[in-house]
Amino acid sequence: MFSLPGTLGLLVFIFLHPQEDLTWMQSLPMLYIFFVAAIAGGILDLRLGFLKPQLAPQLPFVVLFAGWCVVSVVVKAPYGLADTLREISIPIALFLLISHCVQTFRGLAVICAGLLAITLFLAYVGVDQGLSPLTCHVADPTGEGGVSDGRPCVMPRNCYESDGAKVGANYLCEKPGILGTQSIGRGRVRYRGILMDPNDLSLALCTSLPFAFAFFERRRSAARGVLLAVSLVMIGVCTVFAQSRGGQLVFLTALLVYFVRKFGVRGLVFGAVCAAPMLALGGRSGDEADSSALERTECLYVGLEMFRASPLFGVGQGLFTDHHHLTAHNSYILVAAELGFPGMVLFTLLLYASVKIPMTVMRTAAEDSAPVATTWGVAIFASMTAISVGITFLSFSYHNVLWVYFGLAGALASAMRRHMPSFSISIKWKEVGWLVVADVLFLAFIKGYTRYKGV
Repeated sequence: MFSLPGTLGLLVFIFLHPQEDLTWMQSLPMLYIFFVAAIAGGILDLRLGFLKPQLAPQLPFVVLFAGWCVVSVVVKAPYGLADTLREISIPIALFLLISHCVQTFRGLAVICAGLLAITLFLAYVGVDQGLSPLTCHVADPTGEGGVSDGRPCVMPRNCYESDGAKVGANYLCEKPGILGTQSIGRGRVRYRGILMDPNDLSLALCTSLPFAFAFFERRRSAARGVLLAVSLVMIGVCTVFAQSRGGQLVFLTALLVYFVRKFGVRGLVFGAVCAAPMLALGGRSGDEADSSALERTECLYVGLEMFRASPLFGVGQGLFTDHHHLTAHNSYILVAAELGFPGMVLFTLLLYASVKIPMTVMRTAAEDSAPVATTWGVAIFASMTAISVGITFLSFSYHNVLWVYFGLAGALASAMRRHMPSFSISIKWKEVGWLVVADVLFLAFIKGYTRYKGV
């Protein structure tokens, strides 16, 4: 399929940021080049009959959600409309591209293989960084990082006291990594670009883990067994080095959902055993962890206050940090605060539809004895469930990674339609009602939680 090279190139560009190392890319609009290549390939596929004109099941919710983002800004802060359009255009374009230009299980496997390769590379960078010693870094004036001068350190003050310190320089004590990356918070590994935060990196890695299981299930060869083992170890170790408690939960959720769905109670035990080393070694503790938890609780409280002040339109898409110095650290509270209750409902409908697709595929494939559909249905269900848990601790509502997975769910529905033309997904009004109730209960729970914490 001619759309696949452009789509894979786009994913590499967005996840890995190669333009930071390949200077010749910096003068070219690579994002638009890959988009145009993917769209042109999709048009060619359509003309050659490789693609059929069909719409992703989530498309109505995507259109309504994007429209409500625009409405919220026009009502609350029209000066921010250009920023809103820029922020939501790329994730929505990613969704549209993946969900409509990938319509076969083979094409879906190619995209998932590309994502798994990207995340294994990211995991390698993270593990290499985590194994490096702490060294003195001359802080960048932008505050985004620094350059290692090679002197060992334990605390930042060591960099000012030891020989070789530069007068007037600000120092960080961090771990250097390949490609000019470095840790944050004295050793928490991270990447750069949209994965500069250790928590974001962990979520992006762990949600791709079910793909390694899927490839092994499709062909139980020694090579794919090694790929699965390497994926488990590399992603698990990198998540430990990122010290991300949310990442641990995402890793555990991906394993448990996958194994329980495949093997029942035995899978629950095996998944827990696989995740036990990470739970024992990963995450932060002590005063730093307590401070982080208190900070996140404060952000939840502030988000609820924004929602209470404007429950219909919110404060406007992308404007949470105009009212607070930190973001919400919770995707559901973020959309409630920025877009009001209608925006929150639309977001949860989009998420629900993206989870329902693989659930329906699994059920239908079991009745139709379609092993390839079952394999990818289980994998994407595990990924979507894990990411639904992970975004409870991250402001991921408009994040490219989340919308790539929305696209994968849509692509799964398209592939199932090619296999079984009668396949369809619909959201009934009863389900919408239950989601509205769930959103209300969630907001009430967060309000009770913040009050219990004394914020």
